[in-house]
Amino acid sequence: MEKCLAFVLGGGGARGAIQVGALRALFEAGYKPNLLVGTSIGAVNAAGLAFWGTNQDGITALEQAYQKMEEGHLMDQRPDQLAFHALS
Repeated sequence: MEKCLAFVLGGGGARGAIQVGALRALFEAGYKPNLLVGTSIGAVNAAGLAFWGTNQDGITALEQAYQKMEEGHLMDQRPDQLAFHALS
């Protein structure tokens, strides 16, 4: 029976960006998953890797997506800032 390596990514909003760093470390160490599983933001990251590739290119694309979100302040949870960005 062949072994299967699964990356299981949990939920929790801001943890998504942290997961990208952990995933980068796993890829750099030579680990490549056969299966990606996730909940909430972990499912978003897993879907991103499935779309962009389960390799360094996929990680780079995920990092760029998080950078674009941060630049747009889409992750700012303060109600006044969310309202300001919605109106501008």
